[in-house]
Amino acid sequence: MTRSKPVVVHYHSEWLPPTMTWLHEQIKQLESHCENHVLSERVYNRKHFSLKNIHSFEALPWYRQQLQRFVKKAGITTHLPFFEFVCKTVKADLIHAHFGHMGLAMLPIAQFLNIPLVVTFYGMDIHQLPARSPKIRNGYHKLFSGVSRVLCEGEYMASDIIRLGCPPHKVHVHPLGINLSKVNFQPPQTNGNKPIRILIAGSFREKKGIPLALKAAAVLATSYPVEITIIGGAGEDTSSVIEKQRILEVISSTGIGEQVNMRGFASHNELLNAARDHDIFLSPSIHASDGDCEGGAPVTIIEMAASGLLVVSSTHCDIPGVIKHEQTGYLAEENNLDDLISQLHRAVESRQNWPAITTASREHIETNFDASKQAIRLLDLYMEVLSET
Repeated sequence: MTRSKPVVVHYHSEWLPPTMTWLHEQIKQLESHCENHVLSERVYNRKHFSLKNIHSFEALPWYRQQLQRFVKKAGITTHLPFFEFVCKTVKADLIHAHFGHMGLAMLPIAQFLNIPLVVTFYGMDIHQLPARSPKIRNGYHKLFSGVSRVLCEGEYMASDIIRLGCPPHKVHVHPLGINLSKVNFQPPQTNGNKPIRILIAGSFREKKGIPLALKAAAVLATSYPVEITIIGGAGEDTSSVIEKQRILEVISSTGIGEQVNMRGFASHNELLNAARDHDIFLSPSIHASDGDCEGGAPVTIIEMAASGLLVVSSTHCDIPGVIKHEQTGYLAEENNLDDLISQLHRAVESRQNWPAITTASREHIETNFDASKQAIRLLDLYMEVLSET
């Protein structure tokens, strides 16, 4: 490659679900280092997730869409010709697919054009998807053979990817970064006369452990005045609706209804603003019964740790890489209510240490999870891959 900036095509089938602010930030931070092109089948939320070069299959005339889908379904090609056309037109040096199953879609194109493929796994593509789909699980063997690098958020996720069959030398830990310029640091209050303000945020998914968090908060409320805010809600799928019912049942059975404010879904900015009005971010993620998990660590935990909230979480997946127990927050054993209650009490009882703990937390995030620094590290990895071709 002789160009000063590599041309990188990023692929995700939908640009972009509202909960994936972190992916937009990751690509946007690369703009000064790479010529980025986003490739997708469908585009929505363009106003909130704008980038210079977005190429959408749905922008084609409907008859061309139908023809290309027919060609793929009939087995004439293994992919939509539009994707190959874009990669050729922009003279892509490298394809970066986001999520393992997205990598499967891009592999034949990368191989046909003889350009390297980098794939980042994020969580549900490691446990849930392979368990549900033998086709995806079997396809991963071909993906791991043809991919140049497989990226993931932490060591826990890396070990799971290796267990799926990826050669260890291809796996590279690359944590997600956040835009720290958007996250103001404000340590929580240390006034013992005011209620403990607890924030719980996330989509209503079993893996978020919200019922567990509410049970622990209810026990804390028997010893301290507590105010609880829940930001998030259920989608239209059955599992999410069921999880909402579980949450409501816990609120009812524990009698904490008057202390709970359910705000529903909120924008990213609204969530960051809410952080300034709370003391503790309670987020005890668990492995769901259907295999779903965080994979790495929720970006929300990274953001809340950077904002100055005291984080009480769990040992789930790669969360210990973000929250250092008793140094930058408190971690309970995963899905252990008694331990979560204990750690939540310890957090409250150490109120005089909150400024020191949250300051250490901010410093940890600045060193290891700064999106601008991670963009440079990702560029270095791209250049390493391109030097091998």
